[in-house]
Amino acid sequence: TTPVKPAEAVQVDLPAHLVWNEEKTQRLYAPLAGRVAAIHADLGQAVAPGAPLLAIHSPDLGAAQADAAKARADQQLADKALRRQRELFDAGIVARKELEQSEADAARAGAEAERALARTRLYGGGELVNQQLTLKSGIRGVVVERNVNPGQELRPDLSGPGVPALFVVSDPSRLWVQIDAREADIAALRPGASFELNIPSLPGRSFK
Repeated sequence: TTPVKPAEAVQVDLPAHLVWNEEKTQRLYAPLAGRVAAIHADLGQAVAPGAPLLAIHSPDLGAAQADAAKARADQQLADKALRRQRELFDAGIVARKELEQSEADAARAGAEAERALARTRLYGGGELVNQQLTLKSGIRGVVVERNVNPGQELRPDLSGPGVPALFVVSDPSRLWVQIDAREADIAALRPGASFELNIPSLPGRSFK
């Protein structure tokens, strides 16, 4: 037999590390192939939403801009043809069938122009064919990583898990603690449970 006594807390040591707050972090990759023309931001620099980070010479964007310009020219031509057909129809010179065909041609040309322009707007390009692609920050934060050099060749297939982002923008004022728990230790990690964090780079200090 042994005397009954209150249970004592069992200390569980688990490895952990600090990571960026993923709810306030953006990783930027090159959406199109091209060559780095200018770098507008560096490590530690505070940026606002829409701030330019990187300028890229992209022939792919130039091709999309050229398609948009040609689609806009086709739309203008179709609109002129439609106005001419309406004038002729009102004068009784052409049949309604020809007017309806011109209306359909103008509608198709307008839809194609909108599609082509929407693609260039997606990458921040306008109707001007300049092949200039600007990578911009989508959030307010600080540049915490930069993995790009002047003149570097970029490809859109070099992105995703395991590939370093060209820029990482985050809010370093609040970090996440990622705990690598074993299956046997999961019972100790319940909502409301407190723990003490010790960081080797800050000896003598602990965080609850």
